[in-house]
Amino acid sequence: MNVYIVQRVKVCLVFLTLGLFFNHGNGAFTQESLNDISRTLEIKVNVVDNLEYNGAKHLFQLSLYNSGSNVIPESGWTIYFYSFFMIESDHLPNDGGFVLKSQNIRLNHIQGMLFSLEPVSGFGNITSKETKTLYFYGQNWAVSRTDIPPNWYITSPGLQPRVLKSTTPDNPRFVSNFESPKQWKRYNYDVYNPYTPEVRYNRYHVRDLGKVGKYIIPTPESITVDESSHVILDSNSWGISAESNFVKEAEYLAGKSGLHTETNKNIKAKTISLLKNSSLANEEYYLAIDPVGNHIVIKANTGPGMFYGIQSLLSLIDGSTDRKLPKTEISDKPRFQFRGMHLDVARNFHTKETVMKLLDVMAMYKMNKLHFHLTDDEGWRVEIAGLPELTSIASKRCHDLKDETCLISQLGSGPDNSTSGSGFYTRDEYIDIVKYAAGRHIEVIPEIDTPGHARAAIKAMEARFKRLSDAGQPNPSAHRLIDPSDTSAYSSVQMFNDNAVNPCIESTYNFISSVIDDLKTMHTAAGQPLRVFHFGGDEVANGAWENSSACIALNFSSSLTGREKYKLYFVQRVADLTNQKGLKLGGWEDGLMDANKNPYAINTLATSEVIANPWDNLVLSHATHLYFDHPYEPDPEERGLYWATRFTDTFKSFGYNADDLYKNIDVRRSGQPITKPEVCTSDNSGCPPLNKPENIIGMQGHLWSETVLSKENFDYMIFPRILSVAERAWHKASWETVEDKESRENQRNQDWELFANTIGYKEMKRLENMGVNSRLAPPGAKLMNHKLTVNTEFPGMQIEYSKDNGLTWKNIPEQYEPNDNFLLRSKSPNGLRVSRLTKFTLNGYLIQGSGMRIFHIGGSLYKLHPDPDTYRSILPNKEIVLEFRSKYWQSARTDIMPNWYIAAEGLQSQIIQNTEGESLNFVGPFDTVNKWKRFPNDKFNPYTPSARYAINGIVPDLKLPGKHLLPTPYLMTLDESSKVTISRGYWVVLDSAEFQNEIKYLTDKLHLVKVSTKPLSRYITFVKNTVLIDGQPSSSTEAYKLVIDPIKNVVTITANHSEGAFFGIQSMLRLSSKIGNGIELPKAEITDEPRFGYRGMHLDVSRNFHTVEDVKLLLNAMAAYKLNKFHFHLTDDEGWRLEIPGLPELTEVGSKRCDDLKEETCTLSQLGSGPTSGSSGSGYFTISQYQYILHEAKRLHIKVIPEFDMPGHARAAIKSMEKRYNYYKNNGNMTKANEFLLAEINDPSKYLTVQFFNDNAVNPCLESTYNFIGHIMKKVKEMHQAIQPLSMYHFGGDEVAGGAWLKSSACLKLMNETFGLKNGADLKEYFAKRVALIAQQEGLDVGSWEDGVMRTLTEPFDVNTLVTPPRKVFTYSWNNIFEWGSGDHAYIQANAGYKVILGHATHLYFDHPYEPDPEERGYYWATRFTDTFKTFSFVPGDIYYNADLKVSGEKLTQKDICKSTCLQLNKPENIIDEAVTEYL
Repeated sequence: MNVYIVQRVKVCLVFLTLGLFFNHGNGAFTQESLNDISRTLEIKVNVVDNLEYNGAKHLFQLSLYNSGSNVIPESGWTIYFYSFFMIESDHLPNDGGFVLKSQNIRLNHIQGMLFSLEPVSGFGNITSKETKTLYFYGQNWAVSRTDIPPNWYITSPGLQPRVLKSTTPDNPRFVSNFESPKQWKRYNYDVYNPYTPEVRYNRYHVRDLGKVGKYIIPTPESITVDESSHVILDSNSWGISAESNFVKEAEYLAGKSGLHTETNKNIKAKTISLLKNSSLANEEYYLAIDPVGNHIVIKANTGPGMFYGIQSLLSLIDGSTDRKLPKTEISDKPRFQFRGMHLDVARNFHTKETVMKLLDVMAMYKMNKLHFHLTDDEGWRVEIAGLPELTSIASKRCHDLKDETCLISQLGSGPDNSTSGSGFYTRDEYIDIVKYAAGRHIEVIPEIDTPGHARAAIKAMEARFKRLSDAGQPNPSAHRLIDPSDTSAYSSVQMFNDNAVNPCIESTYNFISSVIDDLKTMHTAAGQPLRVFHFGGDEVANGAWENSSACIALNFSSSLTGREKYKLYFVQRVADLTNQKGLKLGGWEDGLMDANKNPYAINTLATSEVIANPWDNLVLSHATHLYFDHPYEPDPEERGLYWATRFTDTFKSFGYNADDLYKNIDVRRSGQPITKPEVCTSDNSGCPPLNKPENIIGMQGHLWSETVLSKENFDYMIFPRILSVAERAWHKASWETVEDKESRENQRNQDWELFANTIGYKEMKRLENMGVNSRLAPPGAKLMNHKLTVNTEFPGMQIEYSKDNGLTWKNIPEQYEPNDNFLLRSKSPNGLRVSRLTKFTLNGYLIQGSGMRIFHIGGSLYKLHPDPDTYRSILPNKEIVLEFRSKYWQSARTDIMPNWYIAAEGLQSQIIQNTEGESLNFVGPFDTVNKWKRFPNDKFNPYTPSARYAINGIVPDLKLPGKHLLPTPYLMTLDESSKVTISRGYWVVLDSAEFQNEIKYLTDKLHLVKVSTKPLSRYITFVKNTVLIDGQPSSSTEAYKLVIDPIKNVVTITANHSEGAFFGIQSMLRLSSKIGNGIELPKAEITDEPRFGYRGMHLDVSRNFHTVEDVKLLLNAMAAYKLNKFHFHLTDDEGWRLEIPGLPELTEVGSKRCDDLKEETCTLSQLGSGPTSGSSGSGYFTISQYQYILHEAKRLHIKVIPEFDMPGHARAAIKSMEKRYNYYKNNGNMTKANEFLLAEINDPSKYLTVQFFNDNAVNPCLESTYNFIGHIMKKVKEMHQAIQPLSMYHFGGDEVAGGAWLKSSACLKLMNETFGLKNGADLKEYFAKRVALIAQQEGLDVGSWEDGVMRTLTEPFDVNTLVTPPRKVFTYSWNNIFEWGSGDHAYIQANAGYKVILGHATHLYFDHPYEPDPEERGYYWATRFTDTFKTFSFVPGDIYYNADLKVSGEKLTQKDICKSTCLQLNKPENIIDEAVTEYL
């Protein structure tokens, strides 16, 4: 069982920008040269891993690719970049930066989020088309694309800096995709993963009502609607009348509705009457649509109340058809007096027009406070009379490391002031904004953030101080914000060490007073007097002011110390100022609390009222639900920060409980569940009660703008989430007070369904008509009864799909049954905008009744996964039973593979314990005919003891060996009565120059010594001479004659070649028996030569790896029985097993199998290899190990024939080269990326191999394929050269699946351009020809499995088109399944001129079982069993003789074997030998 548990992920941000300087030759770069490099230097950033250090730090890969024609020199340039977290935090910040010596670069922290990178000695030039790849760490994590901001830039002394074009917002893909948990998770226990369409479908969980669910948002306190009667609001005949209190509101309504205003204030037909009702509360209103009187009345006591009644009427109009309004009665008032939106324009500036658009939307949804965050470390955004530096310097960001003309670049703002990092509101513009807000009954609350977050103001006032000092002006320090003697060391959350206004100097309060005064002046001019001054107060860094002489000298008494004392002093002084100026004071919660989270005593502050976010008069501003700078989903492609929660969508904000904060407890930042009892503890001390609910005055949404760089970003992040805040701030839902969590959530979901339908069918269109581009969520999708079911976050949106990777899009048809993966997207109501794309992957098969889905991953790997809709937890000591069908049969225990494992993204996979190892005890018994038979006519049954006795009974027990020597010699005489005893110390071996290696082998084996002088007796001698067989000289180099003479006490081995001498030794050793410290041999004379020159053993080490020791053992056994060819199957789909110089990916990835579905570190787990690379599924031979095997084989006179299987069976190689491709592509070097690519990226060709792979075929139409093969051939040839020169390149060639390559663009092009290439068979022949040509150029013969050179079942390729004599093509004939029509392939190919090695599967495949028994290990596709007797009975001289049984066990008929006539072997000389195949 492979279980993949879906988890979720948490994200963080890292930003990079670089500055470079180049020179050509010896001279410095000109501005033109620098400009050119800024266009051609391509940056690629890849977040490699967040999990290695469990979120403590993350690894970056940074690639610099020179796509230009000029060399980038090794020195003289600097790159600037941004990061939310400290880079190389073990070494930075540091005044001199930090040199990464292994990479010859210097990193430096400039200030805040700005960092630099520059080369040092040894870095080297970046030549044309070259890539430099760098690695370094950032603190914490980076799990989102927007964690790496744009606009990196290059600088050089004396030149204008330039943005690197590859990093502009137009090129977001300079950040590589986040494709694995280690990239999108923050730490090992982060449960978040990007949503799939299936997850999204379940999250949306609302019915499509086909219409709005609510007439008005926010929901009125009371509304009754009667659809049976209507008024029709005809703009030609209807008018608006208003009492004098509501003239402005009447004009607003006229402008929005197209109706005219009237002076008549009486209620009459076809009139909208705006009337005063003094009994109504401040913002309360009453609205009635009366079809009987054919008029509409809105009553209110105040302008705001009337305005909100008008908004409700406009909402009804917008939701109507042809302005046909039903009879309606509404009584309504707000839940909270403060219904706000916080807008940060300091981090990134947003224009007056953008702010006014926001005000329009706020008004439409009855929101009444704009918390205007005008200043921060990164910018000051409002003109203040008398302090011009605030806008001439502090409103701009650029490349000025001294902050003299602008602030230093931050947050991806680049090197100049052309981006959203720069901008400000003139006094007139600010007045316009306030006036516009006042006209919509929205109060503007300006925030000037101090004492922390004040770097922009500090730098501006330092520039002012310098200007006035230089000019000799009096009192230049009047508005200075720092103590110049302060040596305090601190670092803020945003990594500034100079952003804290000094609270202990009087000039600070001069500055604040001046700013407040001018804000008051502007507000008065706008007709909205300033009521609240928000001083910020948040996130003052530890250590600030501790070494300030002014603070040390401060005469202020407090129980607090250090920073806390001075912060309290600051708050009290600012409160004094606001009180003196008749203002309320606003601040963030931590600005009004000490370090222990104790609020400052309200009676210590002079101001009459304090508004906190949150605090005394509390405005709820909770980041987990109300911060719109957070992503909508836990997806790397979603914009935003995520420090408080991994995501906040519209539903989450809608579900916010403002009256009982503890009801909002749901998950930790990691996504792990957290319960109210866990937070509150048993004594409820963690959840203090709210004793003064009257002090909670409202709530607000928030947009912090760190990642909001444009109007499009602005709209995306705020809308439609703001509607949820408007709803909760105005309307208290009944479900909020329900104590039972399940009941509360059920009622909330019902309310959300109405709300979501209203957004989808009405509000999105309203916003669109206003020019607001709300976020469109990707659609949800799932299969139900094989048919596609889709939904959207807000019903009513269109959904489209694409089957061609986004080239064309179509509406989803009804009853659509997909047969392949596809893309999905949502469309806006006007059809002009689309959502982010999401990929739907066919989601397995639901095993009915189990709650589990089964997926085919690839090859033999499957996955079982809980179905989100039907799965129920498995309780302790309980089970679920899964019943499903598999193709074909499973009739043996080893058909079920071991080492099933359970996995969860981001966690270490674990083998399920009872499936571990080769025992397979978790597989049930095969105890019935239905279990061990494959099909009804299967004749095989497991042997009973009696059946086995009968089979074995044909061989009588002779009590002695029936043959003294195997394999049987050609001629042998033996006399057991006369023997020779060869013992150490008595016998010697006579030296022979011709047989040095054989003599060494023998002396080592028997521990004898070699002598050069022939003794009288007791010696073994080698004689070089021709061996006579039947009186004729043998033509075999392996012929030998062995004479054992007990009378002379001499053993003589005669041979003409060393191979013969070696096999003579083997016969001698096989005749021997151990005695004492020597051996005993009978008198014998043997004359022998082999039947075939090729006597081989095939060993597959690719499916499962076997060590050097295993191979050595096999080689020695082969030598003992005179086998001389070792067919070494080194590669296949499941593994690449030989180190190849220059292609490390083949062993780094291709030699390992593990649980990595993206196959970045290994290939897929297969054949029971489990989740780690510690099993036999992984391993490879180093070059030295392989050469050791060659040495052993040479010593044993065995020829090694390495096989590198392709074009099919090449998945391990393909995935390895894809890894190489992605590496170089990410580094920007496409030449290297494509050099050895084996498969076309995104080849749409469809196929499935016998082993169920759909991606294992090397593409024969890519020239890079032949680069790869040529490289392999050369390197392997080099490995062999000094030991055992390579004579044959075996390319496999077998089992290429139909359909491979047929839709490949490279192959379509090749077939179009090349005469005779029309189909897959032609392409396979083209491949064979190309491989043979490379081999011929290397002086090598070619080897292939039989089907690698077959056009059809009966037609081989013309061998003369493959090679030119003397080169030969060897084919290995395996498919002798006569009932398939393939039994005569060996003769077909021999007659066609191929050199054929017999490897017939029915008799010579040792991966088949010994018996037809379920307990016998092995496969049985060719025959149900192959025992030793069957192999012994194989007759290579007549392949038809071997035809006995069908796969079923039924007897083959003559018609089965030969159809009409049997093909005759016309060229028997081409049958060169017999090979045994062992697939392990």
